[in-house]
Amino acid sequence: MLVFRRGRLEGRVLLARSADVTIVFVYVPSATTAEEARFITTARAACKRFAATVGRIPRSLPREEGLGRVRATWHSLVEDVAHITPPPALGERHRAFLQALREFERALSPFRPLRVAEAANRVERSARSVGLDGCIPD
Repeated sequence: MLVFRRGRLEGRVLLARSADVTIVFVYVPSATTAEEARFITTARAACKRFAATVGRIPRSLPREEGLGRVRATWHSLVEDVAHITPPPALGERHRAFLQALREFERALSPFRPLRVAEAANRVERSARSVGLDGCIPD
């Protein structure tokens, strides 16, 4: 039996072999309520829209024009996340996540690399706290 844990998710994998038959049983208990799962799904969709839109911004643009498009796309992400109603259990963490997103937005204008890096770390930590690991692309 193998026990695994990643973030709030924990599960067990059981491998059994008898003759030529291998049986694999995976048990993953529910890590969230249905309400939390809906929140995470909706927030992940906003993150995917952001990543897709940023991915279409040509890298050949002049720096200021490219940054302007990134800022506009980020602003859309912030607005999308602000309109998602979190379940009560995630309310405070959602507010912290939203605050981190807004701090990152402010760090983009004017662009200061050190401020952007610090704000990105806060976004990553707060995203993880609401179950959105990997939501914001690097």
